[in-house]
Amino acid sequence: MGLGYYFGRLLGKAVGTMHNTDWFRVRRIVDPHFQLGVVKNLLGRMDDDFGTWFAKLEKHSGITRRSASEEPIWFEIDGLKVAERTPFKVVARALFDPVMTEEDFEKMYKMNEIHEKLVETAFLHQIPSYHWYRFLPTAANKRMDRYQELWKAVVLDIISRAQKQNKPCPISEMYKSVESGDMELLELLQTADEILYTNIDVTSTSLTWGLIHLAQNPEAQEKARKELFEALNNPQYGATEKERTAKYIEKQNTFLHFCVLEATRLVPLLFYSLPEVTAEEKLICGYRIPANTSVLIDANTLNRTAPIWQPDGDSYRPERFASISPTEYRYAFWRFGIGPRKCVGQFFGDKIAKMFLFHALRRFEFEIVGTVTKKKDLFVQTPECTFRVRPLKDD
Repeated sequence: MGLGYYFGRLLGKAVGTMHNTDWFRVRRIVDPHFQLGVVKNLLGRMDDDFGTWFAKLEKHSGITRRSASEEPIWFEIDGLKVAERTPFKVVARALFDPVMTEEDFEKMYKMNEIHEKLVETAFLHQIPSYHWYRFLPTAANKRMDRYQELWKAVVLDIISRAQKQNKPCPISEMYKSVESGDMELLELLQTADEILYTNIDVTSTSLTWGLIHLAQNPEAQEKARKELFEALNNPQYGATEKERTAKYIEKQNTFLHFCVLEATRLVPLLFYSLPEVTAEEKLICGYRIPANTSVLIDANTLNRTAPIWQPDGDSYRPERFASISPTEYRYAFWRFGIGPRKCVGQFFGDKIAKMFLFHALRRFEFEIVGTVTKKKDLFVQTPECTFRVRPLKDD
């Protein structure tokens, strides 16, 4: 990948940065815990987590206007706070439940502050990429040492408790491959890091953009809301509300699903794909690509200018996905990657996005205060905005 020494210390052994036989070996160990069937079984717990978060959303607001009866008429909240803690908790549960305690969660969530600084150094600073940087007594190196010490201790402690309590969890099941010699401990630790920490900024940003587009398009917002309430009252979706919610979230032909796809199309999670270095010279469409050339995909251009999106590739129109199949836009839409190296969490990420919007739209109306801008100092397309939020009436 050509990202250098510091990035290698953080994620060089993670499955997402592996290749060839190592990649196949570790994916065989990790994939069973994030397959579609497994993710479907987690929907009930995901439903509870997001339901609890949105029930308390006003607590995290900055400005609130109340009625005479002290009921909120509306409140304002920073865009990123809407998707702050719960996505992290949902992913942490997928790795560490049923052993993870609230104390474990708070400890891991606090460590995210350190991890954000590590990622910033790894991606945005050149000098730490050189191998000789490891010999320097810098704050960045000390921060890396401290984080890796903390992360290893947390993971091994949860694994130990899972074994002693006879409560297997995904991380303890993957650890069996470490014990058998099929996986290195560092590979396990960095793959778990990739799943939980490295992807959390991407996940939270994606959720916020999904809500931003609906807030900017009130007709689409109301259409999605009407659809979800119809699903909640449809006995064909299940006998209980939780069953109906899960069935609705699973479906891939709903307007809500199309809203998630359209938001990701217009604002890809990353500006560009991670670089990959060609092993040998290639000739592609008449262009010679020399060996050892870093190649990446401009996701924003691809997702907007490919012929299949025309003539309105820059417009928010979720309905477009109702008339085209995933096969048709396979190479025109960068979301979880393309081909066999697609993100291991693709099924998980899709369900999180829909469950987040489901609970947001079920409880509130959203609009944007002022304009939406993007932070320029991060490697993800992080929005800066404020939502004005109105609780829905009970009727």
